[in-house]
This record gives sequence, C-alpha cells and structure tokens, in this order.
Amino acid sequence: MTEFRYGLHDLLTGVQVAEHMPFTLQPFARSLPEAGELSASLNVGNRRVQQLDPWGKAVPRRTTLVVFADDVPISEYVIWNRPSYRASKKVMELSCSELRSVLDQHRILRPTAGYGSRKLLEFTEADAFDVFRAILQDAQDVTWMGYPVGDLSIEMDPTVMSGQLIDRRDTETDAGGYHGYEFPFYGQLLDDLATSVGFEWRIDTWLDGTRIRRRLVLGYPHVGRPADDDSLSLEYPAGPKPGPTSIIDYAWPEDGESSANYAAAIGQGEEEAMVWGEAYAADELVAGYPLLETIVSYKNDATPAIAAQHAAAEIERRRGDIVVPEFIVHGIPNCAPGDYIRARISDEARFPGSSINPMEVNARVITMTITPAPVVKTTLSIENPRGTT
Repeated sequence: MTEFRYGLHDLLTGVQVAEHMPFTLQPFARSLPEAGELSASLNVGNRRVQQLDPWGKAVPRRTTLVVFADDVPISEYVIWNRPSYRASKKVMELSCSELRSVLDQHRILRPTAGYGSRKLLEFTEADAFDVFRAILQDAQDVTWMGYPVGDLSIEMDPTVMSGQLIDRRDTETDAGGYHGYEFPFYGQLLDDLATSVGFEWRIDTWLDGTRIRRRLVLGYPHVGRPADDDSLSLEYPAGPKPGPTSIIDYAWPEDGESSANYAAAIGQGEEEAMVWGEAYAADELVAGYPLLETIVSYKNDATPAIAAQHAAAEIERRRGDIVVPEFIVHGIPNCAPGDYIRARISDEARFPGSSINPMEVNARVITMTITPAPVVKTTLSIENPRGTT
C-alpha cells in the first residue's frame, strides 16, 4: 500500500519547514501544458496538530506543499491561498498550484533599476533551449537590496540543446527582442517560445537530504518517454487483483465537430488577385464522409504553392475525430506528464472482437490526477490526437 506524507518547504530555498503535516487532500494534478492544482484541508482543532504550528508553517506565497509517495516526492505546489476559516469548523484550507504558477502569474520581465531604466534580452542564431534558459535565469537573477528574491532554485543543464537556432533581436524593421517596457509575464514568454519553436518543458522536483531541489526539463519536440518497447503497458479489465498497471475504468470520448476534410488557405492580395491554395483529405471523401470545410489565413503567403502547403498542414491538423481517452489506473503508475504509455483493452461493448484480439493504442499522458484516498488511483488524461481508432 502506498504511504503518503505531505512536507512543507520554503519556496525560495527548498529547505524543509515541516517533515509532515497531516493534511487531507482532494485529487491533485500534475500537468504538462499548465500548472496543476491541489486543494488540502487540515483539522486545526486537534491539539496534536496545533503543536505542529500549521499556521506558522503553511504560509501563502512563501511555502510549498510537497507530496511524497513512499518517501519519493511526486509533485510540489505553491501555497497561494488559505481561502476560508470558520471558527465553528476549525479547519484550515489550502489552495495550491504547481511551481510554474509563479512564472505564469506573478513574475514580470521588467526594468529592474526603476523608472528611466530599460531591459532588453536579445539573441542571434542561438539554440532555442539556450534562449529559454536565459529567460528563466533572468527571472531567477532578480534581487532586491541584495536579497535573492527572484531565485526559485530551478537548476538547468546547459548541455541540453534543441538543435534549433533562432533569432530574437531588434532590427531596423522589427522589435524582435524581449523588452522590459512591455512588462510581459515570464511564463507567457516561455510558453510562446516553446510553442513557436515546437518544444516542451516542465519542472521536476527531487529530494536531497531534507531539502527539495528542482530541475528544468526540456524536450524537442517532446519531453517524456517515447512510444517504444519500454513504454508502460496498461491492461483493461483490471482482473481480480489490480496493480499499478491495471486500468480499473476508462473513458473514450470522440469529437468530430472541429474536423475538416477540405481546407483553403488565403494569402496576400485582395478580391480576385488574392493568393490562395487548397487541400483535401481524399481518403475520407472516398470512404463516404460528407464534405466539411475550413479556412485559414496566412497573409504573408506570396504564392499559391506556399498557400497550398499551409492548407495541407491544416488538413493534417483537422482530419479525423479528436479522441481524448482517460484511463483510471489503480495506484500511481510509473510515468510522468509527457510519457507515452501503451493501453491494451478488451471490451466487447466498445471494441467488438477485442476479447479475442484486444485493442491496443499508444497514448501520451498530458495530465495525471492522483486521488490519495480512500483508494489510491490515478486518472491519466491523454493528448488530443485525431483518428487514433
């Protein structure tokens, strides 16, 4: 049986504040595209709990709650709110988000020497990962009166490269650098960079003695374990003795509302002189699907050939149905957001013939939602692929 404990650590230093605080947790999430969330409660009417000084240790904005499973840290959350306390109930409540929430909503690229000063980050033919690390390091280097108030202690490996060289600099015609006068949030800059180049990132936590340490994980084009022979294999039905590779339930929603099998891409020009191109999903139309159309605009396209390439890319993005499975797994599986898993399903009601020839699919985990009690289980939310069936 998995044993949980909930440690409290200082946000800036990672130093342990409390080895364990007996919180009760709602299902909590680790997520790749955004900060996962956690809600916790604590009976502060209990004398033993009062002796642990929860009000002095679980401090909003300053403390993180780290979830340990069998003494291994599996996720870390910044305590942002103690949303309500009623004397009649004697319960402390916490509202928390993963570490990246600091960058997403609370840290700004700005001039640091006050009014009249400026801030500019520029890069010429730099690896995209070097640019990413420089932006994150800039956030962590901010000090006030000599205090390292911006340092989140996120460690970065400078040897990991994407192989993609990019420019982010000002030219005579374009302010392409990162300017403090725009006052953007660091998290948005990091996400925009990752999206534009086509890579992913996350922050992992591990334990060094009693201190929590954090590392940046970068992957081009993806972070996580690929779909290969070493992928975690999950089975449905679970069987009489479910384990951490057993699917105890699953959902298989399919959405065709945003699908298209014809795309037009429009470019430069107006009226009859406008540049445009088109593409079809011929296999769907031959198979008997009705015509479903969409249009995209790329006003920099100067030739029909380039516009046709954009139309073909849009067809690849929109063809087929979106299939977004959820797998509910017994316990906590050995995977992380970004990993591929292999699911093997025998369910005659959904996949006829699967009792003899089980349906198998590679699926990429985007969010893990862990329910710690009364029975430990994990819901794996899958990336939005199309046409996986």
